[in-house]
Amino acid sequence: MQWWSKFNIFSAITKIVAIFSLLCLLSLFWWIWAVDGNIVILPFETSPKDDYNGQALSDLLTRELVRIKEIHQTKIEIRPRSPKIRLENYSIPDFTTQDITLDYSLSQSGMIGQSSVSLSIGDLLLSLKRLLPLAKPSRTLSVSLQDYGMKVILVASLPRSQGLLTWQVTSDNCSKEEIPLLVEELAYQVAYSICDREFGSVHTWQTFANITQGLEAYQAYRSTDDPTHLERVRRMALKAQKCEPTYNGSYDLLIAVGSEYMLIDDYEQAETTLDEAVRLNPQYAKAWFGKGTVLDIRSKHDQAIQAFDRAIEINPQYAEAWGNKGIALANQGKYDQAIRAYWLSIEPSRSIHNMQKPGTTEAARKNISIMFDELERY
Repeated sequence: MQWWSKFNIFSAITKIVAIFSLLCLLSLFWWIWAVDGNIVILPFETSPKDDYNGQALSDLLTRELVRIKEIHQTKIEIRPRSPKIRLENYSIPDFTTQDITLDYSLSQSGMIGQSSVSLSIGDLLLSLKRLLPLAKPSRTLSVSLQDYGMKVILVASLPRSQGLLTWQVTSDNCSKEEIPLLVEELAYQVAYSICDREFGSVHTWQTFANITQGLEAYQAYRSTDDPTHLERVRRMALKAQKCEPTYNGSYDLLIAVGSEYMLIDDYEQAETTLDEAVRLNPQYAKAWFGKGTVLDIRSKHDQAIQAFDRAIEINPQYAEAWGNKGIALANQGKYDQAIRAYWLSIEPSRSIHNMQKPGTTEAARKNISIMFDELERY
């Protein structure tokens, strides 16, 4: 029976080795085709005579890029009293430092071969991942800091299929205490260049940086209800508008600020903020809508109606503007005109007898019914 026991042991070992080999093979396939390659930030290249820590600078740049990504990953629900605006978020890849990636760990794997003829197992696997179709290899962001005494230059580069992306940040008379500010600026440039942007989005990294800081302040306000954050949102929106007057995202931020001021009953500041929006972009219907809303709340009904009329002139199909105009008219006791405005908020082409047709909004039907009751009492 000894030979049979040895055979069973050998068979069990063979099965264990086969299962282990299969798991290794499956893990390899998963790593090559399923694991997204992060953008790996290498330690900064610095001159040996300069007193800079390349790894510390790399960690700082990574933290800045991760912070920017997290800001844009956070979706903000626009609250009541606000026009239907959409605060734009951008899709930004993942960043990490070199020493915590699987690819880096593999690159430090053992060698095969002898003496001068040897190859790194990890490098072979990484080369395989880069060559295979549909694989997702990591990319490396190389950065250097060049200190010329009176001038400091940061240069970054990232390979891509269409060529090499490069960025540069230069500062004259820069002290070492100001280096983190240069790293932050570089982070905005990198994030802007590689993020997914929609048509009509920002066209400069400066606008992107201001909008990102505005979103960060808005998120801070929503978490703390501290009005000082709203003032920072307003400043960042105005900076973005100055950089790129044609980008509507800056006006949407201003409108969001005005709406938040309305929610805390600071109507004077809300009106001031929305006045800025219409002054800077008099062709933006949503800004006129926001201004009309706060004017109506402040019982400035004539001015509110004028603001809603301006929004409707820009966008005749602006249902919310028609509806709020109806409210302002009702507040003046002009019920006949209010009913017409309410009905036009449903659809301009319909008559008053078609209220029950599909597509008629419940809110508009309710408002019209209220107007009929008020009209009968009147």
